[in-house]
Formats: sequence, structure tokens, C-alpha cells
Amino acid sequence: MRFFLLVLIGLIGAIVGGSYLLQASPEKMRYYTAEVERRTIVESVAATGNAEPLEIFYVQCEIMGIVDQIVATYNDAVEQGQVLAKISSEIQRVKLESALADLETAETGLKTAEAGIEAARLAEKQAELQLNTAKRFLNDAQTQAQEELIPKTQVENRGDIVKQAEAGVEVARVHVKQAEAAYETAKSKRESANVGIRAANLELNKTELRSPAAGIILNVNCKIGDTVGRPRLSLSEPSPALFEIARSLDKMRAVVRVNEVDYSRVKVGQSVQFTVDAYPDLKFEGKVVQIRNSATSDRTAVNYDTVIEFENKHDPSSNEWMIRPRATCRADILVRRVDDALAVPNDALLFSPPPGQEEIPSVASGENLVWTVNASGKLIPHKVKIGVSDGFWTQIITGDLDVGQKVVTGQPASSESFKMPTIGN
Repeated sequence: MRFFLLVLIGLIGAIVGGSYLLQASPEKMRYYTAEVERRTIVESVAATGNAEPLEIFYVQCEIMGIVDQIVATYNDAVEQGQVLAKISSEIQRVKLESALADLETAETGLKTAEAGIEAARLAEKQAELQLNTAKRFLNDAQTQAQEELIPKTQVENRGDIVKQAEAGVEVARVHVKQAEAAYETAKSKRESANVGIRAANLELNKTELRSPAAGIILNVNCKIGDTVGRPRLSLSEPSPALFEIARSLDKMRAVVRVNEVDYSRVKVGQSVQFTVDAYPDLKFEGKVVQIRNSATSDRTAVNYDTVIEFENKHDPSSNEWMIRPRATCRADILVRRVDDALAVPNDALLFSPPPGQEEIPSVASGENLVWTVNASGKLIPHKVKIGVSDGFWTQIITGDLDVGQKVVTGQPASSESFKMPTIGN
């Protein structure tokens, strides 16, 4: 109890002494000040978003089947064309066997049609030969009949033979056309069988899911025994993608949300510094490559997605990538930079004397007031024009301030406003 009283008496003494000092030395204790400096000021726009790979590929199953084998899994580095998983292929093999049998039948039919064409063309030649012979006999008979060596009835008979031979040629030619048509039909059947084989092979190849590009597997959405490749019944169903593959993680991008009040200051090509939660003490660098026109909004703000590309780094302790997909990025987009700027703390621009204490002069549009204090404790106003600000320091473009000059940044609380803390029992 005695110790507690001694502490209480000491605390009261300190408070009373401090109050006395404030009242006894108003010129020294009345204002907080800071020196005008030369420094580099970087104005930036803050934005938050998530990291993602530059390219992501989604591997789906185009045929319906059951997963028989999974060859690659999470975090595996894969090459283009590498097998990721295998689907049951019995149905596709049966289709291929059927197509091969159709081709064999078609080949047999084609050979038969080729033989039919040869026979029809041979018959056509024989019919033409018979027609020529009949015409020659008819000419001889006509000559002999004119010389009255044979009766006219023989000429008539040989004329009938010529007509029969001509009809035979026409029939033979029809047979040739029929044989040629049969050959074309057989060729079409062979082509159809070949198409069937290619289709069957294509379906069979689709039972092996392969990587479309070299990259790293981010996600696997299947397991052995799953039925895959069925059509989605509604838009609410999960994506049918079985594998999600990032082309590479050495170059990535961050899609950050820029508030509508800031998007006019953000331009393509601007430098960016950002941090991630996993390495809060490290700053990563990138560049703005795209500012999207589509907006996202909630109840409080409208934002525009801005794309930042950057080089990823390896953690030297684990050799793993420092920035992983979906990592939260807190970015500062560097809008303007001024080196060797005459600058004052932002608090100096916010300070204003209490009402009635000093006469506050009027300022023109675009001007601000900064205050200094003279040796007698009187506040002196200075009209200035400001430039770039980093949120802590602001560039002074025009005015009568100089390096080392002290500007007022605030005023301590008066002794009248101080209240004794209440100590409970």
C-alpha cells in the first residue's frame, strides 16, 4: 500500500511539473516544428490484387470414360505432349477393330470392281471388233450384190448382223459404265473406311490426356475411377477441366484493383513496387502492361483491373518460387518521381492556427499556407504552391521557404485540456 501511494504521489508530481513547464515556457513548447529538406519524392497509387501465371492451360477430356491411371500430379513439371492421365479405351479399341474390318471389306470390293471394269472393257473391245467385222462383211456383200454375184437377201442378212453388233457395243459400253460406277462406289467405301480408322485412332489417342505445353501442374481435378467427359447438365456444375497447367512461374502477372479516383494517373509502362504476405520485408518490382476498361464494383467503390507483369524469384533457402499463384499483392504504382525536391512534411500543410490566435491570409486557387514561428513565438504565414507528394512529404514548387528552415507541424495540447487519469480502487 505504501509503495502504491509513493507511485501515485510521483505521478501527480510529474503531471503538475509538466503543466508548469508548459505554462512557464510558452515560446519553446507551444509548437512542433520540422525542417525543410531536399529529398526524393515518389508519388504512387496503392492497389491490391492477386498474382497469377501469364498463361494457364486447362486440359479436358473430350470423350466419355473412366480414369484408369494418373501419371502426373500437383507441382510436376511437364513437357509439351507428355501424358498426364489415361482413360479406359476398350470402346475405342473396338471401334478401331470395326473400322479396320470395314477397310478390309472395302479393299476386297475395290479389287472386285477393278476386275469388273477390266472384264467390261474387254467385252466392249470384243463387241467393237465384231461390229467392225460385220460392217466389213456388209460392204463386201453390197459390192458383190452390185455385180450380181450374190442375192440381195444376203445383203439384208448382213445388215441385220451389223445392227446386232452395234447393239452389242452399246450394251458393252453400258456394262463398262456400270463397272466404273461400281469401282467409284468401292473407292468411296474404302475412303469411308479410312476415315473411320482415323476417327477411331483419334478417339483412341484421346484416351491419353496430354499436356498442351511445357509448364507446371497447378491443379488436378480427377482421381482413378472417376467417370469423365460427360457433358455438363447446368452452368452451376464445376468446370470439366481435369488439369490446370501454368506455362511457367518465372514470369508472372498481378491483377490489381485501381480505384476510380486514381485510374487517370495510372499509365502503361509505369514502374511498380509490391509486397506479398509471405515476404513482407521484401519489395518486388514490375511494370504496368494493361489497364482494363471493364469495372468491378461493390457497395463502396468502383475499381478497374490493372495488369502488372514481373519476374519471379527463387527463395534461396528452399529454391521454391517466392510468389505463387493467387498470392495477395499490395502494390504501389509509381506515378511521378522528383529528385532533389524542396519538401516539407505533410503535417505542415495541414496545420492551421486555432481560431482567433492569428490572422489567416487569403490564398489564391492552387496555393497553400505553411507556417513558421519567429523568436518571439509569433506565427508567420508563407504562401506556397505544391507538387508531388508521397503521403508523408510534399514538394514545394514556389514560395520563400529554404532548406533548414523550420515549419510548424502541430501544437501540443494545452494544460487546460489535460485531465488527471482516474485510478481505480
